Amino acid sequence: MKIGKKLKELLKARKITQTKLSELTGFRQSDISDWVNDLRFPRSESLDIIANALKISVSELIDSNPPELSETDAQFLALSEEDKKLALDFVKFIHSKKYVPQNQGATNG
Repeated sequence: MKIGKKLKELLKARKITQTKLSELTGFRQSDISDWVNDLRFPRSESLDIIANALKISVSELIDSNPPELSETDAQFLALSEEDKKLALDFVKFIHSKKYVPQNQGATNG
């Protein structure tokens, strides 16, 4: 699979636009467009930056059969950075408590 097709799939799965990837990586949108449309291939250091922005390894970026994202992962990755922080803070809060769902701690009496 060519890098452009792979990038299109990854961006679509994560609900990230080329403009957002440009913001995340610092690359010009025209460069990203060239890569997505297979007009040029990114340099190896650019692959590192793209993979980091997409939170995957370079091998996943260039491999044609990466692991599928779960729906939960895809939804999380689509959040803004601020919302991701809030979600992670909430998860930490839940883990810090001896959380018992409402119906599991109740006894019939």
